[in-house]
Formats: sequence, structure tokens, C-alpha cells
Amino acid sequence: MILKNLGLLSLFLQLITSCSSIKFISNGTIPVFYHDRNDHQTIYTSEGKKEAFFWGLVAPDNTVILDQVFADQGAVSVADIYVEVTQTRGDWLSTVFSFGLYVPKHYKVFGRVRR
Repeated sequence: MILKNLGLLSLFLQLITSCSSIKFISNGTIPVFYHDRNDHQTIYTSEGKKEAFFWGLVAPDNTVILDQVFADQGAVSVADIYVEVTQTRGDWLSTVFSFGLYVPKHYKVFGRVRR
């Protein structure tokens, strides 16, 4: 009986968790440096949200192109990039109540830009 309950608990936990991820890439439009540079002083932050469906198996657009994020704000180049991916309480509840069929995630991109 205990083994059966553990099996059901394990199945439930697998259903409510997912394997969705967000890819952060550079396409070479502007120079992107992942380390600090002295000539990049202005700090810029961008936030966004990506969604995945069916336990992360279907993610229509799970890629963030760092060049576009910073170039849209007038940056000539960017350095010292930091990325933070989070799930808010509401995101987590949406994932749980949909049994993993809907998985939203928020992201923040920080960087020092040169204009």
C-alpha cells in the first residue's frame, strides 16, 4: 500500500514539473562581451516572459536573442551580461493547476551597454 502511494506521488510530481528552458543567444548583430569592459558604463535591464506547453515539449519561441534586446535600446555593444530566469508564484500555480500543460517563465537580462 505504501509503495503504491509512493508511485502515485512520484507520477503526480512528474506531471506537475516540466523541463522547459529559455535559450539566450547572440546572433552577431552587435558585439556581445560576457565579461566586464571599462568603456561600457550604462546599465540596461530588460524583462520578458516565455511560455511553454505540454511539460516543456512545445515551446513556440523559447529563444531570447541578446543582440536584439540591447540593440533595440540603441546599444552599439554590450558587456558584463547577467541573466535571471524565475517563476513567480502565479506562474508556479498555473503550472501546477494545469498539470504541467502550461509553463510560464519570466526572465531579466542585465548588461552594461555602450551607446
